[in-house]
Amino acid sequence: MTVAAREASICTGIGFAEYFRDMGYNVSMMADSTSRWDEALREISSRLVLYRIPSSYIHILVPYFIYR
Repeated sequence: MTVAAREASICTGIGFAEYFRDMGYNVSMMADSTSRWDEALREISSRLVLYRIPSSYIHILVPYFIYR
């Protein structure tokens, strides 16, 4: 799977989950291999040189999923 596809797949899954949640359904979102997603984000950011991602993905995922 390409880097862009790995990054887009998790965002697509979150989008679908939010859509059904907004419709009133109970939704559970599970992501496998979040370390690969983190690796894809680091590769993209290193190519674009926009921002730096810390080596640990936990600091990124926890605020992202809790405060949405």
